[in-house]
Amino acid sequence: MTSASSGSLTSVPIRVTVIIPALNEAGSILFCINSARVAGADEVLVVDGGSEDETPDIARAAGVAVHSAPRGRAFQQNLGASLATGDVLFFLHADCQTHPDSITEIRTWIAASAQHVAGGFRQAIENPRRAFRVIEAGNAWRIRRLGW
Repeated sequence: MTSASSGSLTSVPIRVTVIIPALNEAGSILFCINSARVAGADEVLVVDGGSEDETPDIARAAGVAVHSAPRGRAFQQNLGASLATGDVLFFLHADCQTHPDSITEIRTWIAASAQHVAGGFRQAIENPRRAFRVIEAGNAWRIRRLGW
């Protein structure tokens, strides 16, 4: 982590909280939580928007904190951000999985950078169809060229 006063690198560990807004994601929430853990998350929070399936129960059984918020990703993300204890907030969709190296990459980038605002990752859609490779390539191009 960079010291604000000196600009030098310190040995202070960079804590990463993964915030997962969820709504009726019983089929994918465990994969999402496990991917965050494998990647090295210090804290995983699931913020449920009123699921009518077993999503909250599955998340609790996996040993993560589950909080309830009004339906709507912004409400859920804001609540998760207000409860997070990490230095870095990593928002992960409940139907997605993060790469095992993603949190290490975040920590490395932050430790080497003087200013931090936002970041993103490669997208890999688990479907063999060529159309999804085109979507992945288009999104990667958009992020590199346009920054969003």
